[in-house]
Amino acid sequence: TRKWLMSRRDGKGGFKLDSKALDSFGRASPEVTAAYITYSMAAAGFADGMKTEVDAQARAAQSTKDPYLLALAANTLLHVPARVAEGKAATARLVGMQQKAGHWTGADHSITRSTGRNLEIETTALAVMAALQADASPDAVRRGVDWLQNNRGGFGQWGATQATVLAPTGTIGLMMDC
Repeated sequence: TRKWLMSRRDGKGGFKLDSKALDSFGRASPEVTAAYITYSMAAAGFADGMKTEVDAQARAAQSTKDPYLLALAANTLLHVPARVAEGKAATARLVGMQQKAGHWTGADHSITRSTGRNLEIETTALAVMAALQADASPDAVRRGVDWLQNNRGGFGQWGATQATVLAPTGTIGLMMDC
């Protein structure tokens, strides 16, 4: 998978996309797709050889107003040892976007084109993961986790599959740090 993803890089920090979407979710924007793939590769320990893509995420971390994109960029940078300071700065920006209730709003869409509550859950989970990794504001982490827990469904799920996959990751991370 790594080899195939690396072969799909466009040389500008993004990835070549197929002209057709093969799922019912639709297609995420090139920016969201690049951020998600780069984060996934960095988190898996495969950021070597991805300088152009990581540089693109560093630029996004400084300029984007979209908290989902910023959370992906921050998490990417935090997984690249030489870029941790930039990841911490991006996380500080991200923490500043947190709503009083504990969640993050204002993202356009996620990798699965989520919107509404699912998008807020996905964004909040990614933001909490960045804050934990950056050893950032414990108050922001606690409020984010509390919000995620309060927005869980009656059967333990958080909504869409992507939200249900990401939300426990952030909350389990907090539990492990306690």
